[in-house]
Amino acid sequence: MKTVVAFGLLVLVALSAMAQADWELAVSSSSFDGGGPIKFWRDSPHEVVFGWIDGMTYEYLLLYSPDTFTTIDTLLLRAPAFDIHPSDTRTILALNSESSLLKTTDLGVTWETVLDNCYGNFDYCDTDPDYIWALPQDDVSGYNMAYSSDGGDTWNDAAGDYIEYPSNIYALNSDGMHALLDDGVSIYRTTNGGTNWVETLAGTVGGESFWTLSVSNADPNRIAVAYDYTVFVSEDAGSTWTSCTTFVEYNWGLMCDPFDPEMIILSNDEGVFRSTDFGETWEYWASSTLLDYVEQFAITVIGGERRYYASTSSGIYKRSGDAVSGGPRLSYRFPGNGQWVSEDTLIMLAFNDAEGINPSTAIIDVDGTSYTVADPELSAVADTLVFTPPSSWVDGDITVTLVGIEDTGGEASPDSGSSFTFHVDKTPPEILFYEPDSGAVLPAVPSGIMIVFHDDGCGNTDETWDFTDGDITLGSWSTGVMMEGADTILIDFGASGIDIDMGDTVSFLFRGWDNPDIGEPNMVELSWWFVVGTSILEDKLPESPMLSVYPNPFNSACMIDAPSNASITVFNSRGQEIERLPLGAMSWYPSESVPSGIYSIRINTGTEIKTIEAIYLK
Repeated sequence: MKTVVAFGLLVLVALSAMAQADWELAVSSSSFDGGGPIKFWRDSPHEVVFGWIDGMTYEYLLLYSPDTFTTIDTLLLRAPAFDIHPSDTRTILALNSESSLLKTTDLGVTWETVLDNCYGNFDYCDTDPDYIWALPQDDVSGYNMAYSSDGGDTWNDAAGDYIEYPSNIYALNSDGMHALLDDGVSIYRTTNGGTNWVETLAGTVGGESFWTLSVSNADPNRIAVAYDYTVFVSEDAGSTWTSCTTFVEYNWGLMCDPFDPEMIILSNDEGVFRSTDFGETWEYWASSTLLDYVEQFAITVIGGERRYYASTSSGIYKRSGDAVSGGPRLSYRFPGNGQWVSEDTLIMLAFNDAEGINPSTAIIDVDGTSYTVADPELSAVADTLVFTPPSSWVDGDITVTLVGIEDTGGEASPDSGSSFTFHVDKTPPEILFYEPDSGAVLPAVPSGIMIVFHDDGCGNTDETWDFTDGDITLGSWSTGVMMEGADTILIDFGASGIDIDMGDTVSFLFRGWDNPDIGEPNMVELSWWFVVGTSILEDKLPESPMLSVYPNPFNSACMIDAPSNASITVFNSRGQEIERLPLGAMSWYPSESVPSGIYSIRINTGTEIKTIEAIYLK
């Protein structure tokens, strides 16, 4: 690697001599303050995620069209930082204004907290996205490092023997247990999940500060880092570094091209530079439109052509680049990796290639069966392969593998052998239990109802349902509603505002759906009614007392209809005895320590034993 220590010795070639368009303003800074991060999914360049801050200091996470830069969707408010899953185009990590690390797996429809008090950055390992590295805040030491090996479900301490204050952390693509961190000056490396950290780059002689680092997606061992004036590169995953160039102007943004292991793009106060030999020489990218420094770069390939995007304080700029060779690149997949579908959808694979694909060379594997365009199921429309399922999908996982495809020049796709999996769920949730029964004639007004529903496919949550009596609509957010997990719903009529009197005939409608909500037919509806009776002829009553509990559900006490000599014992849902009533007691008043829930009341008359489930709603 040649080291160049003076700007005058740089090999500078004005790219304006190339047949390339200049930078074009895509979004003006009148929409936002400051240049936010901008990222593409490698296999889905037709959607771009951009984080920005508007004039009212509210941070937004947006989904944009890369061509028109019109907003497709607002994914999250107050999101100052984010990272996208390397392959699953529905999964994003984002930091909110309360410093909680959130995760969505349905492109922003729902978010869950995966890490509290995340004060710094976080980073997916692109080659093994189950690994995520982050900087949580520790109540004792103040700072910490952590990694997850299961997509954020659990976290492992990674501080190890590092005793300084980390500024940023980076997952390495060479291995999920490998990472880098910087402290603003030096760079440290771990290869064992943070047990040991070794300083591999001690900054510069002139005392320059660390500025930005980029890990190559095209070669997991290649990394570039910019200090104030100097650019360093590594070709062994950060173990050793080479000073490749010292500029005379202050450096800002830097990025390794995700499609070309030789290319680096850099911005400083002089302008934009590009290296096509991994830092040995640099080309000055002359521009008459992009006059501001670039804080963040993004690079993708659309239509066989490299596209550059620059996030600056004055706006987002885009620029067309050179044609990309090397065979058809998979640019879009439908359904996306990890996506749920509820119908017999087509499968589509779109490619980018300057010469166009040769459909006759295409082979795909769908759930163990190979198809070519000679088969009626597989066809080509322009540069997109379209697969029509030969029979109806069944619930479960469908794995698709691109066995191979070439362009019209005979170059094979670099994505040959890649696979993705989507999930089919055409079965709606199931109503497992509800009480009171439909058509029941009740002797008294019940305190509430209980509904249990569950989905065995993509699942359900405590928010994927609603309930109405025609006047009031309730959900998990409503007063008088209590959830036991995601499946069991307990509704207190009085607290929720549902008014029932003796003699009323009451009708209800319950609806439950999947999570994510993937549409019809994955919704279940239950309509039922009951009558609160006002008079029952005494000669219709049984001669001997019935063994029963009422009201059920109840919210303060329940009456137990049984002989006075009956033994009555109450058990919780785990089968533990919580109370044995005194002989002759015909009612149960739960103590303050007894939580709401389902309880079993066992009545033993000496000749008969009966256990009745009762619902207690505080």
